[in-house]
Amino acid sequence: MLWAPLTGCGQGVSEKTIEFVTLDQVRELQAKQASEPRTVLLIDPRSPRRYAQAHIPGALSVQLPEIQQYGGRDARLTGYSNLVVYGENPASPTARAMTKRLLGIGYETVRLYPGGIEEWIAADLPTEQSEPPAGVEPNAPD
Repeated sequence: MLWAPLTGCGQGVSEKTIEFVTLDQVRELQAKQASEPRTVLLIDPRSPRRYAQAHIPGALSVQLPEIQQYGGRDARLTGYSNLVVYGENPASPTARAMTKRLLGIGYETVRLYPGGIEEWIAADLPTEQSEPPAGVEPNAPD
């Protein structure tokens, strides 16, 4: 295992609470996923348009408002050993907010991949594209 689970994250989640994973650690989790399903779920909280343009293979597009701050768990996220959130780059406030939200409602193995899609692409790793959701213009600004 790459890290020990956090305990007591329900309260007091801050920037200091966030744990990070490197590009190599994300790749290691993906490789492990091949033999051990549900090892990792990559969460992409960027806009649906940005997700459609390019995302890490297998990543799930989840918008911050979809995760209830004081609600129950999201069925799409349960059963995974590790949740890894990423955004555009290390300055991505949406990725940091999603990480803190997930930790705050009790998910324990949540980590932030700060390099985000920019580092992924710079490392010449594959991306996937998808159709933008209905009503989202492909070239509209975020």
